[in-house]
Amino acid sequence: MKHFLHLVVLPIGSIEEISLESIEILRKADYIYCENKLVFSRYKNEFSLNAITIKYTKDNEKSLSQKIIQNIRQNKTVCIVSDAGYPIVNDPGVTAVSLAVQENIEIKTWGATSPFLCAILLSGFSFKSLSFLGFLEKKDKRKKEQLSSSVKKHNLVVYYDSPFRVIENFKWIKENFNSCCIEVSLSRELGKKYEETLRGSLSSMIDIFSEKKVKGEIVVVLKWNKCFFS
Repeated sequence: MKHFLHLVVLPIGSIEEISLESIEILRKADYIYCENKLVFSRYKNEFSLNAITIKYTKDNEKSLSQKIIQNIRQNKTVCIVSDAGYPIVNDPGVTAVSLAVQENIEIKTWGATSPFLCAILLSGFSFKSLSFLGFLEKKDKRKKEQLSSSVKKHNLVVYYDSPFRVIENFKWIKENFNSCCIEVSLSRELGKKYEETLRGSLSSMIDIFSEKKVKGEIVVVLKWNKCFFS
């Protein structure tokens, strides 16, 4: 049986801007972990949500994250929300997502409209700051400048890629950087029927996609760990 952790995006403006799919999963939830129960009560009242709401903040994130995994293992439907916008981006939740990835619990996003933010949520990576590059440069010199400049300031780098260049770019990064210190998350076909997120090292990604044809729109998230800078 598959288990899921649901990350639900809430409007940054009017409550009426919430997506129908977000309302649907919140109505199915047994537990909703939120930053502020009073703020979230607007959604509970407006959409007749019956879930138990639990305050989930930076202060109690570590202790409650284990409880979240336990809830999911008990076949409960669990959602994480922030007061507004994308959960875990400068908000609590990254610890629970990281634990879920380790436990082979699938991460689902609801109401996400930005592919690169959605890919960050699905990666499970913690980060202090990030850089979004769009597509990588095609010429090697400019690509190295592009990545090197980003890595000096940010430990998370996000970029779009195509099925025709993704393996070539992974091999190039492996050859030009200290690849053993880089973690990779690749998301494709976000929001579509065949959505998929794979995580691992550059070498494992190269192996996977050497045997498997890559299809669809791709978002790559690279986490540069401390050993890269030592």
